[in-house]
Amino acid sequence: KINQQNFSMQICDDGQGFDTSKKQVGNGMGNMDRRASEINAKLVVDSKLNVGTKVNLNIPLNENS
Repeated sequence: KINQQNFSMQICDDGQGFDTSKKQVGNGMGNMDRRASEINAKLVVDSKLNVGTKVNLNIPLNENS
């Protein structure tokens, strides 16, 4: 979705999911968080074991956000 203030995107799957309360092996989640922060975006990852994962990204498009 896009409007004059924001670009927002949601990516979902119905895969294995993972426990978001446990530290993950590798750099993936940390890199995603760092890159979102660098562009003043909000990143939310919601995952449940044996259910799947949803990744929501909201990027402000104007400098006042």
